[in-house]
Amino acid sequence: MKPKEFSDLLDAFKDQSVRTLKESHVHDFYRMIDLGRRKADAFAKVQQKVVNTYPDVSMEHDASINPPGQEAIKEVRLAEMSQKLAAARSEYGLIYFYRPNCQYCQAQEGVLRTYHASRNIEIKGIDITKRPDLAAQFNVTITPTLILVQKGNSGYQPISYGVVSLEELDYRVFSTVRLMEGQIAPEQYGMREYERGGAYDPLAPLNRNQPTRR
Repeated sequence: MKPKEFSDLLDAFKDQSVRTLKESHVHDFYRMIDLGRRKADAFAKVQQKVVNTYPDVSMEHDASINPPGQEAIKEVRLAEMSQKLAAARSEYGLIYFYRPNCQYCQAQEGVLRTYHASRNIEIKGIDITKRPDLAAQFNVTITPTLILVQKGNSGYQPISYGVVSLEELDYRVFSTVRLMEGQIAPEQYGMREYERGGAYDPLAPLNRNQPTRR
């Protein structure tokens, strides 16, 4: 029986049990539920066997669920991010648009001070009430706004409208630098280099070289 046929049959048993309220019909409905549960459980077990057998459909390499694997992935991510941001600090900077008496801006400024101290990336603050021309040039209407610019180049990319945390700022600068340098496509935004070609790379081709076992 095909899954759609089973689903239709289950609905029919459910409708019958609700309509008649007979004990035998309700019992039949729950027997159908049990049959579906067993089938789903069997599928889950076969699915796990397939994932263990074929590495091209496994995500364990990119997203380990055990503590040692998660710690290893965390170290790889931090190392890649630190290396990229260290190389970018001489070529990129942040423009921070704010306005006086903006509570959100005050919260963002605390994050930016910490970020500058840790990453040493140049940050230029602009009061949009004094420089509305620059706000218009970068299409800024909300404060705080952060824009990543490439020094000596006209290229720029907004990375936040509103307050962002230190961790999120790291992630966005890292990802946007990679995007502006052509290392990733928009569909790969946020992807790490070690994930290229893997389960978290939406542009990776499907692996069609794995044999089909029967």
